[in-house]
Order: sequence, then structure tokens, then C-alpha cells
Amino acid sequence: MKKLKPWQIVLIIIFYSFDIAYLIVYLCKCNKRPLLFPLHFPLFCATLNKAHTKCVSFVVYGGYMRVFDFDNTIYDGESVFDFFLFCVKKQKYLLKYMPLMIKDLILYKMRLLTEEKLYEQASRLTKEIVKNREHADAYIEEFWRLNSHKLKEEFLDMIEESDIIITASPAILIEGVGGKLKTKNIIGSEIDLDTGELKFMCFRSNKAKAFNNAYPKVKIDEFYTDSLNDMPLINAAEKAFLVKKGRITPIEK
Repeated sequence: MKKLKPWQIVLIIIFYSFDIAYLIVYLCKCNKRPLLFPLHFPLFCATLNKAHTKCVSFVVYGGYMRVFDFDNTIYDGESVFDFFLFCVKKQKYLLKYMPLMIKDLILYKMRLLTEEKLYEQASRLTKEIVKNREHADAYIEEFWRLNSHKLKEEFLDMIEESDIIITASPAILIEGVGGKLKTKNIIGSEIDLDTGELKFMCFRSNKAKAFNNAYPKVKIDEFYTDSLNDMPLINAAEKAFLVKKGRITPIEK
């Protein structure tokens, strides 16, 4: 862990003090309108936590953070493809999409799949698989009970709370891993769980856009990936590493 300097500790204490102050003000308002509390308190806490996590990371790391790809980097394989196979066992009619899924996976690996085509195919599948929020949550929970053994221990040991994971896979799927990842800073494709609509595809150039939108003042210290599809982030990082067959190799830029 990084040893903090006195000024960093002071700033972190200030950030948490603001959290407490905002919470007190919020509770005072809810005391006058008690119905607001159960409706808005969870969202309030989540938003506040995300904000001060970014602030603390900026103070501790001087604006630099480590970033990890997920599939074939932290996870041994393509989590989306494995999740699709898991869903096929639950919903046999999805077998009709198997040839398309395999073809797209091959084209993706060969860097021949355009962002538009991937979005089109992925949109069709998410609407078929995701029926509603409860259905998706139950599937994801069961999937990780069966597949958490594919998370690479060497990367689980590397990852710290301040690190960022960015992936083309749905963020909701990666968030389902839970505490094993040690970080809540996850950027991925976004799905409307009520409709199954794919709202955002975090792929190629979109990855860099998503990162800059989420962390506009943060620079990438180290970036770990298995694919040159991530070239925009590779170029943006101070140091980049290619992960292949258990080996981590620096990428010359």
C-alpha cells in the first residue's frame, strides 16, 4: 500500500468531513419530510460515496491511477461468452444465436468487428436475455457462484481499492463479482435492466471516452490488457502491459 504524506491525510479527512456535514444536512431535511428518507437515502449515499472515492484517489495517487481490462486479463476467458453459455442452459431457445456469437467472437479477436456491428448484435442479444432487473440479478449471482474460479489470483492480489476496471462487458456483470475485485471503480457497457436495451457499448474508442467522462482529471499510470483493440487507452497510459498466457509484457510505444 502507498504510504500517505501528512498533507494527503489532512485532505482525506476534509473530504470525509464534508461527507458527514452533507449527511447531517440531508437528515435534517428528511426530518421535516420523513417520506423522503426511504426514497432517496440509498441513492444519496451511493452518489456521495462515488464522489469522495474519486477525490481520495486523486489525492493519494496525484491524479494517476492503475487501470485493468477484465476479459482475458483478470478473468480467464470472455465473461460475456461464458455468461451467454450459462444463459443457453437456462433458455434453450438462445441456441439459435450460438453461430452468430461464435462468429462475432472470432472477428473480435481478429480486430475485424466494427463498433457498429458489435453494438447491433449485442443489442439483439441483451433484449433476448435480460427480461427484467430481478431476473438479471439472479442469473448474474448464480453465474459467479459457478465461474468465480476463473478469476486470476495474481490479478486479484494486484488490484487495490483505488484501481479502475474498464471492460466491453456489461458493468452489471462485472459488479456481480463483488468484494473479490476489491474496487468499485468499474466502467463497462450499460444495459437498461428493465427493458434489456443496450444503452452504451464500452468498446475500442468508446472505452477511452467512458474513462475520460468518469475520471476527467485522472491520468493512467499503468494499463493492463490482453488486446490491441484497447489502443486508445494504451496510448493514453504512462505504461501499458499486454497480458497473454499468464505473462505480463510491457508494450513499447
